[in-house]
Amino acid sequence: EIGNTLGMSRSTVSRNFDDLEKQGSSPDFYSRPKIPGRPRAITPHAERRACHLIGANICRNATDVQQRLFP
Repeated sequence: EIGNTLGMSRSTVSRNFDDLEKQGSSPDFYSRPKIPGRPRAITPHAERRACHLIGANICRNATDVQQRLFP
């Protein structure tokens, strides 16, 4: 019923409800689950900066980016 009202599948609503129920009486709606695996070598912010530097012809290759962003 809730899924139809929101335009979501029943399994999505059920999964989200179960996740909130596991958090107890005062759930944190903004919490993000921990993602398993190896951490990223470069942050998304640093990746955007590197793309900007290459796109603006400030750096020509990965070596230039590395020297400029990570001295």
